[in-house]
Order: sequence, then C-alpha cells, then structure tokens
Amino acid sequence: GTPLEEVARTIAEKMGELDMTTASFIYFLESEGVLIRKVVHTLDPEALPSRVPFGGGLIGKVATQGEPLVIDSHSGMATGVKELKFSLRQANLAIFPITLRGTVVGILGTGNSLDPFKYSPEDLETIKIFAKQLSIAMENDILSKRAKELEMKDELTQLYNEKFTRQRLEEEIRRAIHYQRPCSLILVDVDQFQAVETQF
Repeated sequence: GTPLEEVARTIAEKMGELDMTTASFIYFLESEGVLIRKVVHTLDPEALPSRVPFGGGLIGKVATQGEPLVIDSHSGMATGVKELKFSLRQANLAIFPITLRGTVVGILGTGNSLDPFKYSPEDLETIKIFAKQLSIAMENDILSKRAKELEMKDELTQLYNEKFTRQRLEEEIRRAIHYQRPCSLILVDVDQFQAVETQF
C-alpha cells in the first residue's frame, strides 16, 4: 500500500548504503516513449534531464535495448560516456532497465567515484535485484489502481461511486431511448451528513 515514489526513494537510499554505490537515480515510464525522472539520491538533480525519450542519450538507449550499461575503470569509452560521467560527477556507472512482463517501464542508475574500480558479478546481481524490487512495486501500484477502478462502492458511505453511477446512468438512458420510456435522475445534497449518519 506504500506509494510507488516512496518505495523508489527507499530503494535509492538503501542502495546508497552499499560500498559500490554513492549515488543513484530512478526514471519511470510515464507516457509513450518518455521516461520521467522520479528519484535522485546524492546527485545534483540538475545534472540529469527530467525527461528522457526512449533512445535519447545513454539512459534512453538502455531503455530501448533493455540491456544494462556498465561503465567502470575497465570498460571502453562509448559515445556519450565521458559527458555523462562528467555531468553526474561519477567515475563509474551501472544503469539497469526496470522491466515488467518483458517491457521496459523504467531505469535504475547507480554510480560511485572510486578509482580504479570494476563492478563484480555480485555487484551487478545486487543492482539487478533492486531493479526487480522496483518492478514488483510498479506492478503492485498498477494492480492497486486497477482494483480502485473496479470498486463499485465508496468505502465510507457504502454508496455506489461516481464511476459506477455514471456507467449505470448511461445504460439506463440507452434503455429508455430504446424502449421510448421516460428516464429520471434525482440528486440529493445532504447537509450535515455526519449528523444524519449517526442516527442510523
């Protein structure tokens, strides 16, 4: 039940407690083909763009390719690596896609300033586990939103909610038109509802 962004912040903070990580950032897919920066931990937020299109820069490439990007003392200097390292002030970076059912839904990035440094297979597996935790949190968030959409009654009043009422009203209007019968809707505004509620 914890909000998704709070879970993401907690994960970023926990990653900061690892020896191999001094900074982290998280992007979520918010609209088609665009990643939105959600969490920045011990990094200057201005160093990272707030929006990254799929395929745009190194972060966007990780999203389109769905494969991690590991930059350390033993990796080569691909296009854009030097600029990203300079802007983030990190000597080493590991950027992982967050996937949900085979689709990239976000990006988890970590970094440190250790020199020389090489990410071990255990380091990369740990980052992958954090990315998986984010994936699970995102799926829970989606399911929670869907469950709320499917609810028919208001939790407090146990009356039918607005969405359900609108759907039923549309059905009744269509039925009235089809059978050429009158259709009415009565709205009641109850003042001091709490006083009325306590009497029942």
